Amino acid sequence: MDYKNKLDIILDFARLISEETNLDYLLDEVCDFSKNLINAQRASLYIYEESTNELWTKVAKGVSKEIRFDASKGIAGYAATKKEAQIVLDPYNDRRFNRNIDKETGFITEQIIAIPLLDSHKNCVGVLQVLNKNSGKFSESDLQYLSIIATYTSMVIKNALLIELETTLMQQSKMAEMGSMLDNILHQWKQPLSVISMVSNFNEVLYSDENLDINELIKNNEQINKQVKFMLETSDNFRNFFSLNKEKKEFSVNITVENVLNILLHKTKEFNVNIVKDFEKDDALIYGYENDFAQVILSIINNALDKFSKNTDNKIFIKIKNIDDELFLNISDNAGEIPSELLPTKLFNRHVTTKETGTGLGLSICKIVINRHFNGDIKAYNENSNACFEIRI
Repeated sequence: MDYKNKLDIILDFARLISEETNLDYLLDEVCDFSKNLINAQRASLYIYEESTNELWTKVAKGVSKEIRFDASKGIAGYAATKKEAQIVLDPYNDRRFNRNIDKETGFITEQIIAIPLLDSHKNCVGVLQVLNKNSGKFSESDLQYLSIIATYTSMVIKNALLIELETTLMQQSKMAEMGSMLDNILHQWKQPLSVISMVSNFNEVLYSDENLDINELIKNNEQINKQVKFMLETSDNFRNFFSLNKEKKEFSVNITVENVLNILLHKTKEFNVNIVKDFEKDDALIYGYENDFAQVILSIINNALDKFSKNTDNKIFIKIKNIDDELFLNISDNAGEIPSELLPTKLFNRHVTTKETGTGLGLSICKIVINRHFNGDIKAYNENSNACFEIRI
């Protein structure tokens, strides 16, 4: 196959993976394509983890477990550290070669091409490593082809890594909210459980009465069913919020906000918070991941609730409106202003928090969700001594 044909195949492959965000799938496809393109036995794509200075991969053809090692070791480590492609035709006589992986896998490495994947700032994202040509030796043209693949795929892989990190941070943020939300759920269940217990005891009295009133019994059972339904709805809201399943769909912002308020019902009652709602008559509909949007609303309202003191005139104002085909959601509270040094943007930086025990993830995740998942914008400001958040989609 001549150079032009191979280049066309590489360009077609680059277009195919350009929008891919699933990291495992992406790594697998790049390895398969690279191995087949230059007729090699195996290929691995190592991800560089800066925090631990390690290279790791879950994708190494012929290997069933994750491989992880210090980035200062091996030919792949050398390529990552020096940020230079390497072609090694006699690895066992190369002092840089790490024999431990061959010992673990039982594979005999005879030839290596290792190419660093560099982002636009020349930072190492990972290393593409291909082993043992099926016929002959690796050539400079093989190295050139793989270098082109590495150039095209490095940014796609970095984007997939960022999305995976965002997903992890979002779940961590949800877990940070779980304790207080569980407390809300349990408190919301106390009253219906008390009602069910009381009605059940009363039914026992009715059963023991010779003049059993069937209508009264039916009425009591309806009351029990009503309380059970409330408990099921509460638990469903809680389960849906923490669900890992993601499906893009059109949903009502009004209903999503109401569901979040139902989850936080006990907390709003505990602090005597008056929720002042100003919703347009028609539902405001948007398209995207409803769970992610719900997390944004919950983070903002929960932050306000954490600032309130009991027995004061606590208020949260929520306004939903459509202006020129744009959705505007405003949430404000009278629990105090946002510190001026955190405005207009620092408040949304990761690990910035105004709470003593805060993680600093909540509002950072809010910005990621609104900006990247909904193509919208979120801003914070103070108005009339109130802390205000405005979401525009």
